[in-house]
Amino acid sequence: MSLSFVKSNKGAAIIVAMVAVAVATAIAVSMTIRRESVDRRLENVVYKARANELALSAIDWSSAILAQKIAEGESGTGKDGAEQIETVPVREKGVYATCEVADLQGKFNLNSMITKAGAQNTPAVLVFKRMLKLLELPEGLSGVVADWVDIDSSVGKGGAEDGYYGTQKPPYNPSNRQLVSLEELLLLKGFDKFVIERISPHVTALPYATGVNINNASWVTIAGLFDGLIIGEAKDLAARVENSPYTELEMLKESLPDYAVRDHKKSWELVAFSSNYFLLRVNVRYHHVLLAREAVVIIEAKDRPRVLSVRDI
Repeated sequence: MSLSFVKSNKGAAIIVAMVAVAVATAIAVSMTIRRESVDRRLENVVYKARANELALSAIDWSSAILAQKIAEGESGTGKDGAEQIETVPVREKGVYATCEVADLQGKFNLNSMITKAGAQNTPAVLVFKRMLKLLELPEGLSGVVADWVDIDSSVGKGGAEDGYYGTQKPPYNPSNRQLVSLEELLLLKGFDKFVIERISPHVTALPYATGVNINNASWVTIAGLFDGLIIGEAKDLAARVENSPYTELEMLKESLPDYAVRDHKKSWELVAFSSNYFLLRVNVRYHHVLLAREAVVIIEAKDRPRVLSVRDI
């Protein structure tokens, strides 16, 4: 056997060995990367689950704090309708939960536009009509909402029923029931995102007819409640409650012009001096996972706080 042949075989063996080592290393690296990827995905799943649990706990904890404040005589929210609740106590680095509360009854409830029997509540329909005018929006949109939520198929002034919605693509029917949310308004004739953004600071859609908490109402809502109340008077009344909130009807009547007290007897049914419905906005961080939730909560004197709905935001 020649020397050159032996050297050639040794060189080939070294190359084969090097290739084998390279392949084994590549396989090992690939397995490590895959394992790390699986670990990260598993970690994300676990963190998201824990963030969700923390958000739900934060809603329950904040509801209890809010209920305690109300029981102690506090309104629960500031005049602007929103207030930060104390940070939810969490003993883990990189983890926190905060909550902001807003008074939903400081807004006009669109579902007050129908009675328990499902007929249109004319005084409430007129309130929303006046609010639309103040917001420089078509007043006829009030009739559109009233037709959407009432149980009959008669078309009111400026409204719309099956004849209109049946011509849409695809066709659909009016719900003939209470609104579930303000986003539902996008289905209604004449409503778009601009209109909803314009009215949303002043209106809401609660599951039952409710009075407007005058102490947290905007001047637009107040002016809508009392026809003929000039803008300046409505703004003065809205500002006055910051230092002296109203607790009963007679106090409010004393602050209103004589014509408002005389001509708006039916409006009193739409006025309240406290709130039961609140919106909680929870922000959670669980290490690198961020989560935000909104919850509608009802707080009544004799019952524990009840969460009516929760959604991601």
